[in-house]
Amino acid sequence: FAEVAQFSKILCNGMASSSCSRLGTIVRRSSCSIIGRRKHSPPSSSLLIQCRRQSAILYRRPPPHHHHYDYASTQIRSILLFGDNGQQFDKRRPWHNPNFMKDDPPDQVEAWLISLLKSVSNDIHTEYSPNNPPVSFDGNKFMLDSRIYLRVLEAYARAAKHYSGAPQKAEYWVNNSIRHYENARALFESKYRTKFGSELMQSNQTQQSAAADTAAAAAAAAIVHGLQPDVEFYNSVIECWANSKEQISIPRSATWLSKLEADCSTNNPLLLQPNARSYDLYLNSVSRGIGKNSKLHLERAEEAERILQYRLSSDAPTSIRPTTE
Repeated sequence: FAEVAQFSKILCNGMASSSCSRLGTIVRRSSCSIIGRRKHSPPSSSLLIQCRRQSAILYRRPPPHHHHYDYASTQIRSILLFGDNGQQFDKRRPWHNPNFMKDDPPDQVEAWLISLLKSVSNDIHTEYSPNNPPVSFDGNKFMLDSRIYLRVLEAYARAAKHYSGAPQKAEYWVNNSIRHYENARALFESKYRTKFGSELMQSNQTQQSAAADTAAAAAAAAIVHGLQPDVEFYNSVIECWANSKEQISIPRSATWLSKLEADCSTNNPLLLQPNARSYDLYLNSVSRGIGKNSKLHLERAEEAERILQYRLSSDAPTSIRPTTE
């Protein structure tokens, strides 16, 4: 029951007094129920799981306007101390759970993200704007990483078939995530006078500035690295366009795939490479037969065949080898 008390304390932090009272009633009734059954048969689920489910009901209400979105309530409602496989997630970063807000509409997930960014900006005494995302190297106050953006991108990708403007929203947020990372990297290089990159990670083997060898610089580098988007960010945008019925969906899918394929750092500043899912999503986009131009359909079929042949060739990296998709 120590776990129950600790969980209740976490939930009550930031709740209204009436909500805390209701949660206390839930805990007491659930405790009595389980204790009363213990002599006869084991409970079907732990008290901790029962309390977690009941607490979710307290917060299952229609989302307010995003400018006044209650991030604290959403965070508490969404904290899953344990995943389905028993894995424990970081309590400070509930968005690391792949199921975080998975059943919520994309505009609600976006509202949570905006509220979180504003809350963290307030904690580090800065004013949030898309061009000025919060960055701090104080690990006690700054817990953001790139996953906050990925959860929004995934939400729009899931809803793209029925949500008008989902691909454009996804493009907007992936660009914001890149800007957030670049701002953090620039702050790091300005503060520690050290180039952020692979050479920093190898500072023990190569000669680096004194600042790069300090614990503070290493911790700051970890924060910057955590904000770096990966290939799944681009894949989510490609998936958005692949699920869209707009006429420009295929050219836009191709644009985002080409960003991954680009060798030039000016076109691919994160130096990412496509994986098998990148090509699978793009092929899904070109195979839908949007429009009535039969010549264009034939050209896209030939393009899909060329991509498949390349992925099967010995020159292709193993990371893009075709799947059954």
